[in-house]
Parts: sequence; C-alpha cells; structure tokens
Amino acid sequence: MKCPNCGGHQARFKASRTGSLNQKKSLVRKRKRLPRKKGKRAHQSSKKDAKPREDFTARCPDCGFEFDARNYV
Repeated sequence: MKCPNCGGHQARFKASRTGSLNQKKSLVRKRKRLPRKKGKRAHQSSKKDAKPREDFTARCPDCGFEFDARNYV
C-alpha cells in the first residue's frame, strides 16, 4: 500500500494473520495426529478459516512511518 508520508509503495501491515492461522492448523494436526501438509497448495486450506483483520497498523520500511491503514485506504 502507499505510504502517506513519503509516497512509497512498500508499506505493509505490522501484524501478519498467517502466523496465527498456521499455528492453529498445526495444533489441529497434532491433535488429530496428521502429517504435515506439503506441496504447492499447502497454504490455501487456511483461507477458509480466515478471520477479519483486527490490527490495521501499517509501517513503511523506507521512512519508518507508522500509520492506521483504515484512514488512508
């Protein structure tokens, strides 16, 4: 997304949702004693369980500016 401070296009959300979703998937696999899923589309099973983003804080790596992305979309 575009940084409102410097105009760079590399600003990203600080909190990633994929880490928490992957943790949840690994706990379910351990509980059911399933092997780890491998292959090209291994990450896509988490998308059906995706929850809406709660933390909208974004940071620009160029200038270090942190902002709330909801205000600049």
